[in-house]
Amino acid sequence: MQRNNGFKGLFDQYYPVIILVFLFFFMLLPVLAPILMKHEIEVPAKVIYSLYSPLCHQYPYRSWFLFGFQSFYPLQAAGIIELETYEEAFVDQTIIGEGSRSIIGNPIVGYKMAFCQRDLAMYLGLFLYASIFYFSGRKIKRVHFFLWLIFGLIPLGLDGILQLLSELINPLAFVWESTPMLRTITGGLFGVLSGGIILPSMEQNVARNRKIDAGDF
Repeated sequence: MQRNNGFKGLFDQYYPVIILVFLFFFMLLPVLAPILMKHEIEVPAKVIYSLYSPLCHQYPYRSWFLFGFQSFYPLQAAGIIELETYEEAFVDQTIIGEGSRSIIGNPIVGYKMAFCQRDLAMYLGLFLYASIFYFSGRKIKRVHFFLWLIFGLIPLGLDGILQLLSELINPLAFVWESTPMLRTITGGLFGVLSGGIILPSMEQNVARNRKIDAGDF
């Protein structure tokens, strides 16, 4: 006789949907913040920035912007010469590092999202994998650990660590500054491959619990 019922039974049955709904709203709020700023609804927008601040550095030169003349404003060190740089766009607020977190934007340059480029790509990647996993009938096999390590963790870690070391060595003249494309690729790969470990592992655990609850062990 199967005893798997109540909240645990519902979670085991619908956990991919729960994860998808959570991720959707979790990603929606950082995008909603600049929309609210654009429409001068500043109090709830700033609450969102504050809520997500412990989860992300929110540096303006590593974030996407909405409603401005550019979608991002890279540091000069990134070498993207065809775009206006962060130093040029925020000439009155050219702060690097921790002090720049409070810079949200303005009607001319637009308003930044409450997530940086890499974090947004990570959660989008995880959401993409969770969607594919759910619509495949939860039958996708677990990603091999070394695949996650080589293509997910190491590229993300190298890019992030090089940026951090560069900032620590010389905060005014970065030796290495990543680009939005590289952050998006490394973040997206990490998110997708992490999903490839997390969700199939959860499914294996659910299947094991069903066998135990049915007395088939």
